[in-house]
Amino acid sequence: MTKGLALNIGLNSMDSQSYVGWTGKLKASENDAKELTSLANSQGFRVTQLITMEATYNNVIEQIEMAQSLQDGDIFMFSYSGYGGMLPNKNEPNFSEKTFCLYDGQLRYSEFFYLLSTFNEGVRLILVLDSSYLGGTREDSRDTEGALYKFAPGSVLVKMYRIHIKEHDKYLHDPRFIKTIEKIKSSAIIISACQENQFARDGNCNSLFISKLLDVWDNGAFNGSYKNFHKTIVSRMPPYQTPTYGELGKSNTKFVKQKPFTI
Repeated sequence: MTKGLALNIGLNSMDSQSYVGWTGKLKASENDAKELTSLANSQGFRVTQLITMEATYNNVIEQIEMAQSLQDGDIFMFSYSGYGGMLPNKNEPNFSEKTFCLYDGQLRYSEFFYLLSTFNEGVRLILVLDSSYLGGTREDSRDTEGALYKFAPGSVLVKMYRIHIKEHDKYLHDPRFIKTIEKIKSSAIIISACQENQFARDGNCNSLFISKLLDVWDNGAFNGSYKNFHKTIVSRMPPYQTPTYGELGKSNTKFVKQKPFTI
């Protein structure tokens, strides 16, 4: 029998001690995780939800590793709503890489994709990511209307990096975390909140991207493919934030053409 597991993560704030005095102040990320948990439950997934203080580095790693028991034909849904960060990485083309800002520290994308690379061939992965990563370019995380954008300030990231520089340097020499995307043998679809040169916007109830995703989903009434799903979300977004669509790992045409979140 085909299995579906889901891990939905949402953080409105961070641990001050771990983030050198910064706590963050998002409004909608916890609600995003709760709404996506409801969506996953409605589709028959077995769901784990990690909200703010629960969304620690160790807890997230543990939950992803538990999903690695999935077999050919099974599906894993992963969603993250919160702050995005960035760390230096000499192994990447731009000498930096994106991170998820978890409650007590950052999870590098290369480590995240390494974890995905350990999933069995034939497993389907759907990744819904709502954060942005340009904190190094500006410190003010509000727009002209007072809405928050979902990135960690550059000054915070630099301080954290300097404190943990030996740990980071050791990480960069670990062969497990080099070219991890190329090692993925399952089939993954990624739908992200914005392009790399844009900012993902927070909201009062749900983040902008997740609110439009839920509108398009329409309590399950949507019947198109993943690509149609993404295209329809984009059509409802403002020009300053364009969600992206990508496929990683082994090509799976049947998966791509399925109704989103189908077990």
